[in-house]
Amino acid sequence: MNGMKKTFKQFFSMHGSLFRYSLSFSMLMALFPTLIVVITLFQTQVLDINNVLPMLYLFLPQDLLEPFIDYLLNREESNFISLTISLVVACFLASRSFYSLMLISSSMEGFETYKILIRIKSIALFVVTVLILGSVALVSTIFQYSFSLSVFIGLFIGLYLLFRMLSFKHRGVMYGIIGALFSSVSIVLVGKLFTYLVANYMAYESIYGPLSSLMTLVLMIYIISNILYFGYCLNFAYAIHIVEIKYKSMWFYHFGEHIIDSFKKVFKR
Repeated sequence: MNGMKKTFKQFFSMHGSLFRYSLSFSMLMALFPTLIVVITLFQTQVLDINNVLPMLYLFLPQDLLEPFIDYLLNREESNFISLTISLVVACFLASRSFYSLMLISSSMEGFETYKILIRIKSIALFVVTVLILGSVALVSTIFQYSFSLSVFIGLFIGLYLLFRMLSFKHRGVMYGIIGALFSSVSIVLVGKLFTYLVANYMAYESIYGPLSSLMTLVLMIYIISNILYFGYCLNFAYAIHIVEIKYKSMWFYHFGEHIIDSFKKVFKR
């Protein structure tokens, strides 16, 4: 009971509200760059991107995303340099949501460092997450799991690893399970319920006209970001108390801080 009180207190706090709005905006800004990265990396005969798209359309309006995805599938990069630049820029923009979550973690866990180092690590975590989700999609395609089960397995594994990577502290293997389980179940159920309500009861087309799909997209991303943040709060509230706090990847932060401090001394001269 104390864990749930702590979760709701954190979720509805002033900082929690700001975090949720920031995460929603970051996810919205990262959506299309993320599609560029995923479709470019996994448009192969081994992993058919068309097997992954139904998972996406379960939560986001198909009529809004389909023209953009068709464009990505049919476009041809002029050369390797152009493709590389496109992927680098897309990864930088798409990792914005990871950066937002990592700032939340650093604030709540009392970890202080230069933000540029957190930004660099957020890009690396985004790339790792895309590869993990691609692997899950490949496995589900090979073994022909049911669609709903594939979505749940992919979300649970991806979110479990994501919650663990977002923490700056060394955690036990159980950390992240409760948040990943809640978030994955909630996202699947909300996705189906939201699709049904929009199709049958919400008169977005009569209110917003051509912008109805865009409003649906914004609302769904806001709901998903709230679910993810609540899952994060659950992990934080039910985490086993750490007597001796040890932060992860300190070699990276020490090295980065040393480089930045050296540059600051040079420019102060």
